[in-house]
Amino acid sequence: MARANQDDYLVQGYAESPDGRTNWSEHQIVFAPEERVFDVCVIAAKDGYETVFSRVNVSNADLPLTGLWWCQGTTPSPNMADWSEPIRIWGPGPWKPVLRYGETDPNSMFVFCDGAYPNAAPVGIPFHFTLDCIQITRPAPDGEQGWREEGSNS
Repeated sequence: MARANQDDYLVQGYAESPDGRTNWSEHQIVFAPEERVFDVCVIAAKDGYETVFSRVNVSNADLPLTGLWWCQGTTPSPNMADWSEPIRIWGPGPWKPVLRYGETDPNSMFVFCDGAYPNAAPVGIPFHFTLDCIQITRPAPDGEQGWREEGSNS
């Protein structure tokens, strides 16, 4: 990320290293600021790679298409044109997604993430943080959504 959240300026970049400490590749921008991408999780999957990322709104600007998005690719490319068209798998709110699949059902997708909800009490901070697990059916690359509202556990 670059600059401050209050500036409503989020940029996701990419660099790699053979050992995670030295010989870093040149930084590349993956998501432009107007994409409002906050967190990204990429995993190796049965047919290549999959990613889940969160789009957020951190200011009073027009709301982008917030929520969790999924797509797949043959390689973990930093070029989003190499991935399938992103599919929105969950509505606004979550960030810091971690993607895993069920041990007995390879199409049962679990996305662990952080979230928040308003604090209605007259004291304390204005919101509560949560840890959620969203269980959905793996989306089809042709755009079929897999989310089920009842799959969220706070």
